[in-house]
Amino acid sequence: AALVKGDQRWSYADLRAGVLDLAMTLRQHGVQPGMSVAVLITLPIEGPALQLALHLLGCRLAWITLGTPRGEIEEYLQVTAPDVVVYDARTEDELAREMFGGLGTIPVLCLGPGGLGPDLLAVDPPQAGAVDPLDLAVDGPRSVFPTSGTTGAPKAILHGDVCFQQVLDLGQAWTSDGHPTMRHLSLSPLW
Repeated sequence: AALVKGDQRWSYADLRAGVLDLAMTLRQHGVQPGMSVAVLITLPIEGPALQLALHLLGCRLAWITLGTPRGEIEEYLQVTAPDVVVYDARTEDELAREMFGGLGTIPVLCLGPGGLGPDLLAVDPPQAGAVDPLDLAVDGPRSVFPTSGTTGAPKAILHGDVCFQQVLDLGQAWTSDGHPTMRHLSLSPLW
């Protein structure tokens, strides 16, 4: 299985279809290449598909770390200037309503029903073939992660395709040298 969470299992085919379906659904909701997308999710099984779909669309992800004080989240959002917000309405609805309820013109999209915006999982997605990854050529994945470092003030750190490629290269070198599979990477969130 490509993804496992509790009794939920996604095959690699499921993951590919989920990525392409989410990419098309996001596109239908106005998400375009070059947009900054703030993401507030815990660890839903759809999380990796959401991340890959946003990267496929050429978006820059701005991850919001749970447990961060509200004031720091507000400063981080000012620094990252999201064009769109995506959050998990099943687990983060209360915080999201506090943080994003008054954003005005910034669209809010949800994983799960009952949130501030459309449920990306509720719509009948198009067929997986409706999005051709080759049509969505981008420079590479970009994610922004928050840190307060030694100053205590929120800062944004940009990780691009070089960072992600280094993680892949390290994993390949590790296993080709005969070391055991790095299972902890597969159990850790991609963010």
